[in-house]
Amino acid sequence: MQHVANLTAYYSRAQQSELVPVIFTAPRHVYKPKGAKPGIAIYKHEQVIWGQPQQVDRSQL
Repeated sequence: MQHVANLTAYYSRAQQSELVPVIFTAPRHVYKPKGAKPGIAIYKHEQVIWGQPQQVDRSQL
C-alpha cells in the first residue's frame, strides 16, 4: 500500500514535496453529487496514507 501511495504522490502536482497525503476509500463510499461538474466526487470513510514521491525508483518506471 505504501508503494502505491508513493507512486500516486510521484505522479501528482505535489511531486516536489517530501510528504504528500494520499486519501483512499472503498469504491462504494465514493459518489458524485447531483448536478456536479465532471471530476467532482464526494467520499466517506476515507483513510490517509502519506506518500513519499522521492522514494520512487525512477529506473523502474
